[in-house]
Amino acid sequence: MSARNPDLTHGYFPLDGGWFDRDYVAALILTDGALGVATILYLCCEAATHGGYEDGLVNSGRNAIALRLCAKPEDVEAVIARACEVGLLDDFEGTPARFTARISGWRADKERAATANQRENTRERTQRWRARHGDASVTPGDAQCLQTETETETEGTTTILHPPRRARKGTK
Repeated sequence: MSARNPDLTHGYFPLDGGWFDRDYVAALILTDGALGVATILYLCCEAATHGGYEDGLVNSGRNAIALRLCAKPEDVEAVIARACEVGLLDDFEGTPARFTARISGWRADKERAATANQRENTRERTQRWRARHGDASVTPGDAQCLQTETETETEGTTTILHPPRRARKGTK
């Protein structure tokens, strides 16, 4: 069973800038054009907001998708079948009329997005450190050589906690 997105109004999914260049996406575009892309993006939105948030799982069907995309159900059914053929949908069970599947690459894309987010957070902490201390050579991630900061925000105040200073050579 997949974890549900705790806030269904703010479901999101990672879509990197190279998504359209992936072979299976390009294959779907070449055969089904905009409807192919719209169908997969619809399924990604469904996974992000209705139960497949962790694994990219979807439970849908051609009629539901056709209704949302203002398309013909038989065209959507053909797109779903082709998406399975080219590898965009994994663990497919059912028929294109009613199915469950996992969106290929969902977890890897989420992990890449989380890594990028961590890098951005580190960059922001470094900028805050430099703004406070004015030393461009100091970075908050270098715990071996300098004091680092851990911020805890409570009731509008920020408390900065510093680890103990390292002992100098020859002292204990």
